[in-house]
Amino acid sequence: MLSEASLLAYLLWKQWRRTGHPLPSLHAAKEIYLRWKRHRDEKNEMKNWRWHKVGEVDNLIVYPVRSMRGIRLDSAYCHRRGLCHDEWLRDRYFAVVDLSGYYVDPDKDRKIRNIQPCMMESILVLTYTHRDGFMMDLSKLKEGPFELRILADGTLARDCGDEVAQWLSRYLRGMDTSFRLVTWPSDDIERRIWKKFSIFNRYTIKDTGAFGDGTSYTLENKASVDDLNTLLFKPVNVSQLMPNIVVSGPKAYDEDSWETVRIGECIFQNVMPCGRDHDMGPHTESGRKKELELRSIMRRYRFFLNHEVENVFRGFPSIGIHLGLRYSGGLIRKGDPVYVRSDKKLTGPMIKTNEKFRNLM
Repeated sequence: MLSEASLLAYLLWKQWRRTGHPLPSLHAAKEIYLRWKRHRDEKNEMKNWRWHKVGEVDNLIVYPVRSMRGIRLDSAYCHRRGLCHDEWLRDRYFAVVDLSGYYVDPDKDRKIRNIQPCMMESILVLTYTHRDGFMMDLSKLKEGPFELRILADGTLARDCGDEVAQWLSRYLRGMDTSFRLVTWPSDDIERRIWKKFSIFNRYTIKDTGAFGDGTSYTLENKASVDDLNTLLFKPVNVSQLMPNIVVSGPKAYDEDSWETVRIGECIFQNVMPCGRDHDMGPHTESGRKKELELRSIMRRYRFFLNHEVENVFRGFPSIGIHLGLRYSGGLIRKGDPVYVRSDKKLTGPMIKTNEKFRNLM
């Protein structure tokens, strides 16, 4: 006697055969059904989840080019690779790499933080202070055959041409051939999980995003940044931490214990802390001093309880959380209420906030 799965798989196979579409194997049809059934069961389970409101969306920011400045949006679609506004304006779908296929290091080439990308439909515009900008039509990139392997991710990226490479190289290094601009080639391609992040069991290959660090979404709590600023001589702006979603309303560092987050009809899972091991400010001397002060304070005020996790982030501090998209309901907007599961929190805090340090300041 056929099981429910086998029976439906057989019916799917007959339907494909009748319509003349390419025939899947019986095994493939069964896999399709099982995937659908698993999704249905998970949706039914979600109906029993309990939620409570913790705040609202204060800002949505998309970063078209890795390590460059972001663009604030009033609304954005949630794709598994990150926030997107349309076909062209998508989070970290471009990156600057050297000729060996390594991402540009913003700690060494700090001027990359000064570049402001702008999107006008398929036109990408790159500008920075006191210099002429660069403009390119992304719709013509599909014709380009050249690909470059990104060594950190084990993926091939599509090269964007010599003109933009020369423009970037001259600005960042004063030479013509130091860097290339590349774009994500296809949504069918998967990044590999960086080995150092394999200790986080909630982190999956579907959370890796395009050219971002770690995951496709980062969330910052405005109150956490405000609290940190009370310890700093030179306050930082939340935008310097380069989050995708900024939330207002929760108490400082409440986000550390969130397991599941819902915004609109989109559901995210907290997959790991957001380590701050890269440059976080513009290319100015005051920006560099502010960054060093921030790291020094955070290391003493916020630290990991797990040595294995601490080693992942090389002793650098953490503020904010990395999210993986679990269910996409499409559009989210500024002002949307933010909910977290009240019936499930992360067990065992990963980060300790040292209140005694505050009293010493």
